[in-house]
Amino acid sequence: MVRRPDNIALALVIVVAAFAVYGQTLRNGFVYDDNHIILANEWIRDPARIPDILTSSTIFADPARSSSNTYRPLLFIVFMAEDFMFGLGSPWGFHLVNVSLLALNGCLLYGIALMLFAKDDAGGGFSYGSLPPLLAALVFTLHTVNSEVANWASAQAELLFTAFFLAAFWIYAKGGRESAAKAVVPALLYFLALLVKETAIILPALLFASDLIDDGRKIFKRAFNYAIFFGTAVLYMVIRTYAVGGFVHEKKIAFSAFEAFINIFPLITHYLSKLVYPSGLSIIYEFYPARSFGDQRVIAGMIITAVFVLAVAAVRHRPVRLALVWTALPILPVLYIPALSTSAAADRYLYLPTAGFAIIVASIVGAFIRRAGAIRIIAVSICSLALLSSYAAASFKRSAVWREDYTLWADALEKSPKSAHVHYNFAWSSRTKGDARSAIEHYREAIRLSPAGAADAHYNLGLIYTDQYMFDEADFELSAALSLNPGFALASEALARARALKAMEE
Repeated sequence: MVRRPDNIALALVIVVAAFAVYGQTLRNGFVYDDNHIILANEWIRDPARIPDILTSSTIFADPARSSSNTYRPLLFIVFMAEDFMFGLGSPWGFHLVNVSLLALNGCLLYGIALMLFAKDDAGGGFSYGSLPPLLAALVFTLHTVNSEVANWASAQAELLFTAFFLAAFWIYAKGGRESAAKAVVPALLYFLALLVKETAIILPALLFASDLIDDGRKIFKRAFNYAIFFGTAVLYMVIRTYAVGGFVHEKKIAFSAFEAFINIFPLITHYLSKLVYPSGLSIIYEFYPARSFGDQRVIAGMIITAVFVLAVAAVRHRPVRLALVWTALPILPVLYIPALSTSAAADRYLYLPTAGFAIIVASIVGAFIRRAGAIRIIAVSICSLALLSSYAAASFKRSAVWREDYTLWADALEKSPKSAHVHYNFAWSSRTKGDARSAIEHYREAIRLSPAGAADAHYNLGLIYTDQYMFDEADFELSAALSLNPGFALASEALARARALKAMEE
């Protein structure tokens, strides 16, 4: 067992690694959804709006949006505290919180991995030492797919709910789990995690899987523990249903049940491939839905799913078995594509699954040093260092992409050139940099790619043409925006202004 002073030293290694790789993000600004979730969010600047935060969908803070599937009141309250401490003109403070949470979560996973490996050792395995738990924590902290949550202030939801989630799991797993009283603190942390992000709902399933894998004979003695977590989930669901109007308020993508089912499998392939080899990362991924079981992506995903399920059933090594379940469970909620928006896949959805993946990697390393020999330990250590170095270098480079909206959307445009959403946002960022020509080009491309959903693009073109005194063109674009969205009040006001300016000019 690693001594307490050694644990503190290794925790410092995790913290230093997190800040060495992501410290540069403190120079980054607010990007993408930060502009309305943080900068334009009146709720987080007024403590009197806390009742609204607690009883409404998150998106209601933006008057331009009318519905959402999200209910994250604790996140907004944390943003309110950050606004009080740093101010909205200081994005570095929000990024500092992100990197700090990233480091904290790495330390929490180190403690969990240390506990899991120690139990396996006590059960007749072998002594792992501190290398595999530390490796698990560093893989989790530095994995390049997590550069999104490290760099994006609005993705603080992932970091914060994961902190509560990991703390709840650790306390539950370390405590006397047969006593229902011992589940109260983890259940409270679970409730806080749910108030940050709904993905936390899967914690009781993971705890049950952990108990079952650890000692299946005792799960019946822990029924009261599960009841406490179940009651917590029910309470959350009642509050959420009141605030949002249902657990899933509305479908964002019009899929039939059959289409929603078969498209699960390409997503599974996407997510597992990004865990194993995190290349081609982007804020937005182009999504081309499968339409039949004959689609090669569906077939490949079904094979991968079957192999994964067989691995869970066949593996007898307890940390790996639990880690496989841990990798899969958090992905399940985001496989329901109709509830998502903008993109069917996102890197941030892999943050918690990366913890399971990291334990698998650490277990493989532990297996290689099972019969400890100097040459083998040196070789494995070199390979582990090479893996971490590759993650760190790629994550460091990826952080530069998140410097500002323009660099973020230029990167996304390179990787998703057929996405109307990407062209729209690149046009918007080009306009903010004063490049009207590029903005016009990409707004027009966004309209071409998605004419039915192009009201905002027409509106913004109308504003640009108005600024350039091209009133006929402005009239055409703003009228097009209103034809697509008759209730578009801002477009009506802009059209009236453009026509008034044209009349004054004549």
